[in-house]
Amino acid sequence: MVDRDSLFSDQSPSKEVFWEKDDEEFRKAQPFGDRVHVLRRWEIENYLLKPEAISKIVSDLQLREISSDEVVVEIASIEDDLVFLSAMVLHCVANKKVTPSDKFGSGKEGVDLKEVIERHLCVQSESLDGEIEKIRSFAESKLGHERWDSLNRVLDGKRCLNRLKDLLNISFKKNEERGFLATAVKNLGLIDSELKEFIQRLH
Repeated sequence: MVDRDSLFSDQSPSKEVFWEKDDEEFRKAQPFGDRVHVLRRWEIENYLLKPEAISKIVSDLQLREISSDEVVVEIASIEDDLVFLSAMVLHCVANKKVTPSDKFGSGKEGVDLKEVIERHLCVQSESLDGEIEKIRSFAESKLGHERWDSLNRVLDGKRCLNRLKDLLNISFKKNEERGFLATAVKNLGLIDSELKEFIQRLH
């Protein structure tokens, strides 16, 4: 099993498979052969970023109620930053530049975040327009939960997780957030069908 973003780092024609929107066509592409399963989302963290699971964790850790719909609204408020950060990573990989750490740009948003990224890349933000447009095309005219589910396929999962932790003011001990999210996803019956099918094939 390999992450979806591994396709983008590959210099072969399989790089274009990264941008395939149709799940069935993506599955059939098998860019690394029929013995290697390529995740449909950027990386494993993306499968944990379910609004219902995030809602559960916020309620448990902060003792305050927040619905999954409200979580989606919060995510939408930082969508531009998430898209921009993910486009930055793709640009770095495509141009063989050093990719900054997952916490790069922490505390920055909007115009300030763009300026930090421009300084790192030594280019104007317009140079990322191609990647940004392609990422946004996954959401098209979708709204709410459906929009997040679609965008979440081609956004950097670790950077999304870090941003959401800051946005919702969730504090974890080192690296324990994945365990909390995985438990919530499992208990709420939200394990992605793709992962279920993969596990079944192993047996």
